[in-house]
Amino acid sequence: MTLLVVDPRDESQFRRWFGVLQRAELHRDQGRGTGWQFEEWRAIALDPFAPGDVLAWSVGGTMAAVSCLRMTTLDNLSSVRADLFVEPTLRRRGYGRALLEATEERAKKAGRREIVVYAMEGAHEVDAAPNRGFAPCMGYEVGDDSRRLDIVWPLPRATRHALRDEWQPYATDYDVVSWLRDTPDEFLEERARLAGTMLTAAPWANLEHEDEVWSPQRVRTHESTARDMGRLLMVSVARLRSSATLVAYSELTISELAPETAYQWDTLVSPEHRGHRLGGLIKLANFDLLEASGLSPRRISTFNSTVNEPMMRVNRALGGALGGAAVLWRKTLASSS
Repeated sequence: MTLLVVDPRDESQFRRWFGVLQRAELHRDQGRGTGWQFEEWRAIALDPFAPGDVLAWSVGGTMAAVSCLRMTTLDNLSSVRADLFVEPTLRRRGYGRALLEATEERAKKAGRREIVVYAMEGAHEVDAAPNRGFAPCMGYEVGDDSRRLDIVWPLPRATRHALRDEWQPYATDYDVVSWLRDTPDEFLEERARLAGTMLTAAPWANLEHEDEVWSPQRVRTHESTARDMGRLLMVSVARLRSSATLVAYSELTISELAPETAYQWDTLVSPEHRGHRLGGLIKLANFDLLEASGLSPRRISTFNSTVNEPMMRVNRALGGALGGAAVLWRKTLASSS
């Protein structure tokens, strides 16, 4: 058995790594979706602001389990995010455990004191997936527990108009502005400022974060990463009319090559501007962009922490039904010295 460090630029090797990830995802989701695409994960691994340490546990030349540590370079330098997947036909043989232990060692050597491992669950196994027993045995505790809600698309225009008419009277002091792909220059500084507060302003069950360091250049890199993934990025923001300050934003993306599912990325409303239905209004604005794009997904998938009931209510009002879950398992790492 061998620990391999995979180079995302080596297409052949990275395709083998990605194949394990994709088969694990499709197995978990029982054919409900297409899962991640190859170019999407390669773009993630090559993100200059959080480059991936891409690993594989090789058994007899076969990649039995794969993982990726995403090492932030500007902020939150004491913690690290990890994703781990096991080849479905090779489960329950200890390969996931072995790779997780090796992944933790890599994180410790990089000076990280906390690791957060993302575990996805299909609709048939919410709260009962194997990670619920495995992670605590490995010393992890729940950092956050979220639900995936799937919104059937197309959402009828009549439904969208009715929701907009219901929510708009609460937001008379705000304007909603939308765009595709690249942030207009006039919003760039404000967009960066708001994105930097995402981790600290969003509610989490048992995780602590620092503000992220976002600059206009980081926004541009984020947008170019979406392009490299082959994804159309749709963004809507809420602007306080009296000051032109951006107080909320929402991102919706869809693969232009495999458009079966559109994914909600970040949605944030600044705490002092909550209660004005801005989250729902900017999501509806992105739905208008999706309709105009000509792409025809079957659903929109969005994840919300179970402690974020206000946003859960918004997504249920939009027709969201339970489609799965994601658990963020956290562990404090002992020093490697």
